[in-house]
Amino acid sequence: MTNSPRLCYGVAFTILVLTCSGPGFAQTPIDTPGTTWEAALPEAPQAQQPVQPFAPKAHQMAVGPLPPARRYAQVIEPQQSAHPFTAPEKMVFSFTEVARPITLLPALYSASYEQIFNSDPKYGHDAGAFGEKFGASMLRSASVRVFSAGMLAGAFHQDPRYYRIAHGSIIHRGLLSARQALIRRGDDGTNQLNYSGIGGRAVAAALTVTYYPEPSITAHVVASTFLTSIATDAGGDLVLEFLPNIVRRFPIMQKLRLE
Repeated sequence: MTNSPRLCYGVAFTILVLTCSGPGFAQTPIDTPGTTWEAALPEAPQAQQPVQPFAPKAHQMAVGPLPPARRYAQVIEPQQSAHPFTAPEKMVFSFTEVARPITLLPALYSASYEQIFNSDPKYGHDAGAFGEKFGASMLRSASVRVFSAGMLAGAFHQDPRYYRIAHGSIIHRGLLSARQALIRRGDDGTNQLNYSGIGGRAVAAALTVTYYPEPSITAHVVASTFLTSIATDAGGDLVLEFLPNIVRRFPIMQKLRLE
């Protein structure tokens, strides 16, 4: 019994030591046991790096570089590399432009407007006249594309594709977009007067005298056709600039586009 006080003192001292050293043990990370020993051992496996948080695919695409544009893509996005066109490839590009189904919509609008307001070309008012106006509009559009994006683009060494602005205010983007009807990018990357686009539209307007009816074969009709074609080119550039934003804004259009 004489040893009981010493035994009690020893137990109390042990409990005190464990209590004081407890916080030190609590600070040791549980998820990385033995990291210090692993670093000391030469043959020990290294600790695994923490897993990076998963980024959504849309975010990855936004921050990552864009893939190169398709060979005959109509629109080139900012920061996107594009295949340089040779003169024969520009002719092929113009034919792909003619074959796009979307070209039916402007032709239908033009023929409908001419039918309703009895404007040039004056083929008449019946259903047959509407078909002739639609065919004339398709022929006029095809000649514009072949001369502007094909023949003259190759002759003047200009790039017939549309380069999106994609950043900035709506007014800023709209002005730069519509300007591409008058200012075109050359094959060397510099901005130039759109010789190919303006010249191609002038030739296409002049060719209307070969298939328009007699009442519409006048200098006034040729001039108004040319000016309307320039304005239509600017409007088409605006569509190409802002349509991707509209598609992303409305999920239903994105779904239709994907399907």
